[in-house]
Amino acid sequence: MKIKSIVFDKLEICGLTSLDLDLIRIWKNNNSQYFFKKNTISSNDQIKWFKKYSDTANDFMFIIKFENKK
Repeated sequence: MKIKSIVFDKLEICGLTSLDLDLIRIWKNNNSQYFFKKNTISSNDQIKWFKKYSDTANDFMFIIKFENKK
């Protein structure tokens, strides 16, 4: 089971969900120089990656919100 969220005052640490896919794909593509794989990720590639990630029990990714903004 993936982690849902942890809240600290105005800070929330949320487990990655399918609702975050477009956002993290855009972040990755806009900052590809900081990643090992520098290729542009398509929406379809991101969906395939998320399926594999979702099926891996010991892999965790998070989105951090401050004052309810990602």
